[in-house]
Amino acid sequence: MDSKIVLRPINHNDLEWIRLLRNRNRKYFFDRRIIAIEQQKKWYQKLDYPFFIIECDGNPAGTIGLRKLHGVHEIHNVLIDEQFRRKGILKYAIGWLIEQYGGPMYIDVLNKNKSAVNAYKKIGFLPVSLRMKINDK
Repeated sequence: MDSKIVLRPINHNDLEWIRLLRNRNRKYFFDRRIIAIEQQKKWYQKLDYPFFIIECDGNPAGTIGLRKLHGVHEIHNVLIDEQFRRKGILKYAIGWLIEQYGGPMYIDVLNKNKSAVNAYKKIGFLPVSLRMKINDK
């Protein structure tokens, strides 16, 4: 990949871009509700874990966060804008997180999101559990 990829901390000016990206891709999230501007602002005010904008050649290309739960890092809120997918950006971002924060790391992915499941497997993630839900609301 000849592109320059950078992860930088989120700032207030990123909120609307993130909100729109998340709403366009909400079918890939466990919580599929449309996020309003005020909800996004409240989320940002309460954000208590590292959260990054992934930039490709100076343009926002995605998001990724990292929470520590029970001594293990959970990769969280991963979104790569459709125009930037399949370019190695996800692999770079996860590699950067591992370099900065160490491992082990895990991520929750909807099983029906086959492209994400395959992308994570390609990077080296292994399925370890199944999350079950009684309904799809």
